[in-house]
Amino acid sequence: MKRLPIFLIATFFIGSFFYSCNTTKDDDDDTLPDAVFNATVTGAVNQVISFTLPENVAGSEAVNGSFSSAIDLFSMNAMNLSGAWQLGLSYNNSSFGVGTYDLAGTSGFTNPSQAQTSFLATSGSITISKADLFQGVGSGVGGADTYFVDGSFTAMMESSDTPPQQVQVSGTFSGITISVN
Repeated sequence: MKRLPIFLIATFFIGSFFYSCNTTKDDDDDTLPDAVFNATVTGAVNQVISFTLPENVAGSEAVNGSFSSAIDLFSMNAMNLSGAWQLGLSYNNSSFGVGTYDLAGTSGFTNPSQAQTSFLATSGSITISKADLFQGVGSGVGGADTYFVDGSFTAMMESSDTPPQQVQVSGTFSGITISVN
């Protein structure tokens, strides 16, 4: 008779443990966020770019980026994989995180289908409004942490034509994968 209450109590605790593990699983969901990228280009080229990558899986478009502390460079690239257009945003800073940063002159836009030369940034900024650590592997050779970032950007860009042609590019992004080392 004494064994039955002990067995029931043990069953209750074990059952509670499995139930709590099951309910916390939703909080630790390993589903990657959707990458959403929107940009409007006006001026010498007029184009609207808008796409969503479910769980950050590239389709006909792709977007991702990196930050290297060794060279103080953030870079995010969005592109049509068939080569119809490409937009690159970069800034130089010794740290990565939430904030507003001046775009580097290496930021650029190209759309070969509209017979335009490429455009490079003459001014602009990128704002990172959210940077969530997804997977941290720490420092060391080949070590990179993965973040998902949200934010916005605006830029004035100019071609190398004489006289130069100009475009203004602005947009928003969310859930973009950024590797940081």
